[in-house]
This record gives sequence, structure tokens and C-alpha cells, in this order.
Amino acid sequence: MWRAKLYFADILGADLLKAATSGGAVVEDLSLTGADGTPLCASVHLPRVLLHIAES
Repeated sequence: MWRAKLYFADILGADLLKAATSGGAVVEDLSLTGADGTPLCASVHLPRVLLHIAES
């Protein structure tokens, strides 16, 4: 099993507010493969993680 640490603090307050007020969710997308082709097992920060708000 692969794991990566994603940090809540990386999400902008405006994005959190938008998700909370719209009933949506903050979605983080990332590849679980590192730049060298091996599994990503590390702390992952922006810009490697792509964030968007999923509207309900």
C-alpha cells in the first residue's frame, strides 16, 4: 500500500469557505508515482497536489 501525507494547511482559506458554503468538498488530485518512477511515499505539498472544489 502506498501512502502520502497531504497537508490541510496548504488549502487556501477562500477555498475552504467556498466548499463549506456551497456544500461541496475540497478535492486533492495527485499521482502516486514519484518523478523517478518509484512509488510516492512522502509528504506532498502544492504544486504537486492539484486542488479543486467539487460542487454538490
